[in-house]
Amino acid sequence: MPAAVVAAALLGTAISGCSASPGSGSSTADASTAAVSSVTVTSAAPSATRSASATGSSASSPAGEEALPAALFEEDGMTLVEYTRRHPDPDHLDPEKESVLEEAVGTGTQQITVDAQQGAVLRVIVLCPSDATGETEILTSRGGGGTKTWMAGSEALCGGWSAATPPVDEAGPMTFTVTVDNDKPFRMVLTAPSA
Repeated sequence: MPAAVVAAALLGTAISGCSASPGSGSSTADASTAAVSSVTVTSAAPSATRSASATGSSASSPAGEEALPAALFEEDGMTLVEYTRRHPDPDHLDPEKESVLEEAVGTGTQQITVDAQQGAVLRVIVLCPSDATGETEILTSRGGGGTKTWMAGSEALCGGWSAATPPVDEAGPMTFTVTVDNDKPFRMVLTAPSA
């Protein structure tokens, strides 16, 4: 597991003064959430298996593996659920165990806001094109914005990983902000365990 991702798990409560860039995408859904409890590097899609280190290494697909389709990174393109139906991989998204609450495509910064229910656990999945590299981070904020809490991050692994929240301690609006330091579109997916 990359050192930066391990650091994310250890520093999940660190405060960050970062804010979303002007014109960043935003999406809203009803759901449940909190601050980070685990970070998982997934091999969900064939191209999502990547290696990275704290100093950064290539995030390209291993030889012989299929790249994620460009349609996953288009605003009205294929959703992760549609992709998973065609290419099942429970390590990435297991429709038997979790439901997608909201998906959004963005470049630079993208946000999803949910109505957090007490005790619920959410997972943020970050997917990038196979040739994309760059620092990635997930921030959370409660209520109307303000200070954001750093949830997870990677110094070189653009996508193909996820971070889950611990059970939320207080119900209310919560915003997840993903920032990817490159000029390629990415998909962020917010999931919750299926009932």
